[in-house]
Amino acid sequence: QPDGTAMVQVYSSYMPRNITRLQFKITTVPDLPWTVVKTDNDNGGLVGSGDWSLTADPATGIITLEVASPATPLLYGDWGSLVDITFTGIAVDSFVFDFEMLAPYYDPDSPDGKFFAYINWLEVGAEPRSETFYPHPVRVFTPKFDSPETRRIITDSLEEPVRLDILNIGFEHLKFDRLLWKVVFTGGGAPDTTPVTAVFDYYQQYSSLGLSYPSIDPYDADDYFYIPAYYDEPPLPVGRANSGLFTPTIPLDGGGNPEPGRYSVEFYVDGGYVDSYSFVGSEAVFHRNFYGPYYLIYEIN
Repeated sequence: QPDGTAMVQVYSSYMPRNITRLQFKITTVPDLPWTVVKTDNDNGGLVGSGDWSLTADPATGIITLEVASPATPLLYGDWGSLVDITFTGIAVDSFVFDFEMLAPYYDPDSPDGKFFAYINWLEVGAEPRSETFYPHPVRVFTPKFDSPETRRIITDSLEEPVRLDILNIGFEHLKFDRLLWKVVFTGGGAPDTTPVTAVFDYYQQYSSLGLSYPSIDPYDADDYFYIPAYYDEPPLPVGRANSGLFTPTIPLDGGGNPEPGRYSVEFYVDGGYVDSYSFVGSEAVFHRNFYGPYYLIYEIN
């Protein structure tokens, strides 16, 4: 905010069984003073009633929520906001908010495989935003869309191919780090254009260790590309990218030049994260999504 304050609300989307105490630790980079209150039940709070107590120690960053009677745990599957944390004295454009769940502690290597899925850290800036524990890969197009609503890229150049970068943000989300993805063409196109085919030339970048990774999905027979996450300390860019270039097949005239016209390509990005701690039989769970449709429009004069 213009007054040098910001608020982060901690939200639970699915509560486990028998929860009577919650404890987590927060830190910021740079170090900022903060206060915390329970989110009021009238504003979507989950622990806003007088049955739940809140204690906080800004020196250690530890926040504790505890119900007075252990016989009244939170309902299984319940959801809602837990606390509102207000930061003051902000003199930078953005800061890093680091979050660590302390209690209850679930060992992901235990036989039942239970764990809390949460965001390890996020960047807090001037614009309002929300983040869920379930990550989605960031998709960056160059050039950009003509507007966010249309998901269209309009270009009159075949000399500078459209580029797509896929950023792996799984490091921000505990237990989700391995990203699988690919581009899927539909054969369709945008209205008032001539649909054409295209190819996407994948480019596998290298990790900070100088090691290349295979572009073969170890969990599925399809041709997904695999991007492991960074494990550097924050703050850092959202991830290292797999990228690629689109090349459309534009009709040529008798002289081998592109025929004038308005052509388009329709496609999706198919991908998601592998959950290393959830299995169906012997197969790790692949949280798959389709992003799009996106349209590349080529205006050839």
